[in-house]
Amino acid sequence: MIRKIRKYSLQFLLVLAIPLVLVFLLNAFLVVDIRPEIIKAGITEEMETKGRKLLTEMENAHGKNTWLNTQTWSVDYNAKWKIPVAWMANHWPNNEQNVRFDAVTNSFDSRAILLDGSHKNEVWGIQSWQPYKKKPKGQVQFKDDANLAFGNPTVHYFIELPFRASGASIVAYAGTKIKNDIKYELVFISWLTAKPNKDSDQYVLYINKNTKRLDLAAYTVREQFNFLNSTVTYQDYVKLDGILFPSRFYNRIPYMKFLTFHDGQFSKWKLNQVSPKELRPNPNLKILKDEKI
Repeated sequence: MIRKIRKYSLQFLLVLAIPLVLVFLLNAFLVVDIRPEIIKAGITEEMETKGRKLLTEMENAHGKNTWLNTQTWSVDYNAKWKIPVAWMANHWPNNEQNVRFDAVTNSFDSRAILLDGSHKNEVWGIQSWQPYKKKPKGQVQFKDDANLAFGNPTVHYFIELPFRASGASIVAYAGTKIKNDIKYELVFISWLTAKPNKDSDQYVLYINKNTKRLDLAAYTVREQFNFLNSTVTYQDYVKLDGILFPSRFYNRIPYMKFLTFHDGQFSKWKLNQVSPKELRPNPNLKILKDEKI
């Protein structure tokens, strides 16, 4: 009996180990490239000009004028994660988690108040890329947490992508594409180099030709998985004081079209309900925007 238990335990460990080793090897040697062919052929001045023009139109369609006068936003966020991706990318304690998410615009400073589960009423936040947590009757404690340092900023950036894409150092028009009978104008953005590099993500933005809204974006995930790319789809925009916010965005891996590994539902959007100071509990930390240092 003991030998059988050991045998099956070993088999179970091998089943777990093989995918982990595969992920490690892929991450070490493969850097995915999502550049459309037109971008691979080279970026011209005309492509950059047209790309930046489209980003400006997108910003205006999403409410740039009001956005410039907005300091913080808040939302009720229901996150649903599916395994196996949840094992590697979900930074919440549960695969379905409700939080109240508050963020300082044009930064990566945010906090999430967990609304259910065993960690109910805990605060999980990021200030100047420093993760912190606070128990219901405790004090704020800053402590390294790679998952939190990745998770909160990712949600934050996806919400603000229509306004922050123009901050990329590389921008280029990437042609048109029709999906679900809707015509899109594509804009490629990245940083440092258009070619794939391990320090910068690549995005391909799908801007609805009629509405100028961002409906979908393809992106890489360099900070966690160099070999992986995904898509984020925005649905059911609602307007708040002139700004468009999504009621839902979901993420998929392109070659696993039927696997929506993350589904975020958003409600009760508010502007300037909390101050930036409240979301920055350590007054001694340097205030950062898009930069990480």
